[in-house]
Order: sequence, then structure tokens, then C-alpha cells
Amino acid sequence: MLRGLGELQRHGEEARHTLEEAVAINRSLAEKDPDHYRDDLAAVLDDLAQTTGDQRMADEAPASWRQLAALEPEIYRPELGRALSSRGSLLDDRHSPREAQAAYDEALKVLRPLAAAEPGLFLADLATALDRFGVLLDEERLLDEARSAGDEALRIRRQLAAGNPEVFRPELASSLQHLAVLEMHVHHTEAGSAAAREALAILEPLAAQHAAEFGGELARTKQALAGLGAGGTQRW
Repeated sequence: MLRGLGELQRHGEEARHTLEEAVAINRSLAEKDPDHYRDDLAAVLDDLAQTTGDQRMADEAPASWRQLAALEPEIYRPELGRALSSRGSLLDDRHSPREAQAAYDEALKVLRPLAAAEPGLFLADLATALDRFGVLLDEERLLDEARSAGDEALRIRRQLAAGNPEVFRPELASSLQHLAVLEMHVHHTEAGSAAAREALAILEPLAAQHAAEFGGELARTKQALAGLGAGGTQRW
């Protein structure tokens, strides 16, 4: 186990070093020829932020995409929306809820019209931003707003999972697990238990085949179900 953890850490450090080198190269190129290399710089900043959780890169990536989107919105606004959603998630992880909420608000303003115009391309991105935002709002006990965001994410993911279950059923399970936790916080034990059981029905066969990928989500869902059985008294 420790050897495996060491391998993961080593590969993580190697990935960070490689991406940092790519950032340095692309930054130099973008300074000399921004028209050709600014989007490459934004993309590798995004990769570094998502791979390592580097908040500086997560702040810089949306700023880069925002500049590009001002020039060519049809090409770059989707990347801006995704980068803002990722930034919100990192800020939430770092316990900066106000900044995270601002990032999600902007992400949704970008992604909603894209998803309305081309749902096949952008509904999944919208659902991800809504789901993450709902979790943040629940953590801040803004429960009405959390329910609105979570319900919308759940509706979208049900739609996506109906069309492509192999890809979207895991994300549907994640939204159901988040709904179960929210229902626990408002003491709606019956509705929360139903959501948790539906999530378990999706996650248990997935975790049986891919424990490393789905085991954590399965454990959290079982914890939520146990909390609901205890009358919603467990702390989250």
C-alpha cells in the first residue's frame, strides 16, 4: 500500500514538473507570438490547475480564456465556462466560498446559453457546474439555492444517462448522493433515503468492477444512507 502511494506521489510530481515546463515554454512563445500561442498557454494552465490543484494556475487560466473569448467567443467561451467551473471547485476545496460562488455564477452565465444552443455539446458541462455549485451552497447552508442547483443538475444528468448510460450513470449517481446529503440536512429522510438507494443501485456494480474509481463514492453514499437512518444526525 505504501509503495503504491509512493508511486502515485512520484507520478504526480513528474506530471507537475512536466506541466510546469510546458507552461514556461508556452508562456515564452505567447509573449513573442500571442495570436498563435495564447490558447496553448491557456490550455496547459488549465491542465496544471486540474492536475495539481494549483490555485495560481486556476486563477490565471480563466483570465486567459476570457481574453481569448473576447476575441473569438464562439471558439473560446466553452473553455472559459469549464475553467471557471474548475476554479470554483478548487476555491471550494480551499475554503473560499465567496470566491467560489462568484466563479460558479460566472460559469453558469457562460454555460447556460451554450447548452441551450447546443445541448449535445454543453449540457454535461452545465450539469457539472450546477452539481458542484449545489454542493457548495449546501455546505454554506443556503439550502433553497442548493436544492435549485442540485435539482437542475439531476434533471440534466437523468436525461444524459438515458441517452448514454455508460458515460453518464456515474455522474447521475454523484448527483443523487449529493441530493441525499441535502435531504438529510433538511430532515427529509424518506426522500433522501430514496436518492441514496438509487445511487447505490448504480454504484455497487461499478465499484465491484472498478473499486479504485468508484469505491469512495460508494462509501460516501452508504454513509449518507446511514445518516438518514439515524434521523439525519450525522455531521457532514
